[in-house]
Amino acid sequence: MARKFSVKARNTHTRKPRPVLLLIAEGRNVTETQYFRQFQKQHASYSIKFITPGSDTDPEGLLKKMQRFWEANDLHTENGDKGYIILDLDCNDSKGRLIERLERGTEVARFIVSNPCFELWYLLHYKFTTHVYLNSAELIHDLRNYIPNYERNLDVVERLSEKTDTALANALRLQKHFEELGYRWPSNEENPRTDVPEILETIKQMEGS
Repeated sequence: MARKFSVKARNTHTRKPRPVLLLIAEGRNVTETQYFRQFQKQHASYSIKFITPGSDTDPEGLLKKMQRFWEANDLHTENGDKGYIILDLDCNDSKGRLIERLERGTEVARFIVSNPCFELWYLLHYKFTTHVYLNSAELIHDLRNYIPNYERNLDVVERLSEKTDTALANALRLQKHFEELGYRWPSNEENPRTDVPEILETIKQMEGS
């Protein structure tokens, strides 16, 4: 008797898509992209996608670009997709108020703010500080005590990788410090501060999904 074979119908089920972590950073600065590419693993349970900002440097322009990409790629928070806009506050209170207003009006993205700049996250790998920085240049000057000749867009991922837990602890300690003072965020009242740990926590959650 001939053996009967069943033919499996194509496309009769849908595979659960990997959640997408969508990132955009301001302007032509690639520092943030260089840092987060280390988490872009080929067989990870999540996918990291980077949006090229072009000449956009303002929070509103970045949010619009994020929203267009989000809709064009059919992303949904229900699937675990998350969007983050990474930018520097630059000790600018009016920028902080704009970010606060924009974030209230969108469900697509969270703003990941560093004051005065993203390099604070690098500095926290080496020390805890509540020093008020007048600008990004002053903070980068401080960072060069630990990474000599540091310049923006320099790839420092390898030398920082073993100190991530220290940076996380210092960043969360800073956050708690300002929360106890009752300061408003994002604003220059909280100087220095960074939200970068929020992205790392999301990656950790996605790795466990």
